[in-house]
Amino acid sequence: MTLTVEQLDLLPDEALRPLLKVWLAQLAALRQRVTDLEAENLRLKQQLAGSSNSRNSSQPPSRDQKANAPRQKKRRRHGTPFGHQQSVRPLARISH
Repeated sequence: MTLTVEQLDLLPDEALRPLLKVWLAQLAALRQRVTDLEAENLRLKQQLAGSSNSRNSSQPPSRDQKANAPRQKKRRRHGTPFGHQQSVRPLARISH
């Protein structure tokens, strides 16, 4: 039941008590609903935060969380390993 402030001022005290009881019951129900929805919201946020990756969603693997430390690439030198004898092909001679 929706009443304006002016309508409430016109009601006698005996009529206000049942209205207040209804409104207090509705208020308690709404507060409980807000508490339940906040708990569900928190649970869903926690579930979503750590579990979204390319295996269980439609995002590509490039969007997955990476490890904290980036991997170091090994830089290999060209040519023969240190201590090995180098082998070189002789240059080809082209005659004109």
